[in-house]
Amino acid sequence: MFYFNNQDSTDFLIENKVRHSLLPQLEKRTLTVAGRPGFYDFGSRLGGREIQVDVTIKESSSLMLRQKARDIASWLYHQEVKPLLFSDEPDKHYFARVDGKTDIDEIVGLGQGTITFLCPDPFAYGAIKTVPLHAGPITNEGSYDTYPVITLQFQQATSQLRIRSGDKQVLLVHPFQQGQELVVDHNRAVVKLNDLRIMNSLYLSSEFFPIYKGDNWITLEPANIATATVQFREKWL
Repeated sequence: MFYFNNQDSTDFLIENKVRHSLLPQLEKRTLTVAGRPGFYDFGSRLGGREIQVDVTIKESSSLMLRQKARDIASWLYHQEVKPLLFSDEPDKHYFARVDGKTDIDEIVGLGQGTITFLCPDPFAYGAIKTVPLHAGPITNEGSYDTYPVITLQFQQATSQLRIRSGDKQVLLVHPFQQGQELVVDHNRAVVKLNDLRIMNSLYLSSEFFPIYKGDNWITLEPANIATATVQFREKWL
């Protein structure tokens, strides 16, 4: 059983088999130089992921089968990606859209075919986690780095703020006031104060940092200047 766009597949069809690769497509990065044997190897990058689902549609007649096929087409067809979740991993989901042909072999009231889901983003994602920054390490239990959104509520005024994680930091120089809300979105590389961008307050040496797999220590300087939460999604290959 699977859910696509938050709708249960059993409302439409029977899932027979799911096929997906151990890893998403790996795209090699190489450079060939004229007159030189072989090539330079720069590793690989992750491409998209393809998931195929073999399905059966059962109806009482060919006419009813075709009507059900139209209902399925309406459910599956979208220009943009939608959440895709399988019942054997209910805590993880992909973002996918249907790709390629979806031919159905018909015999009286029975139809069989394969649905191909294309995931431009190859990762499986967990639910959004929101944890307090001052409660200890921020733990990423996924298998891959993920970028957080850090939200601060200023308890005191300050002329600058440093958010540090390991050897990376975001440094902001601005007359922050008590009661203001600051959002530092490391995924989109955007900083907003009370919902207005303040990118010109960002120091040039700043780096938007990820939450690495395992424990991460994130600190504020000055300390105790604000209450803060860290929001992120764990992700897996």
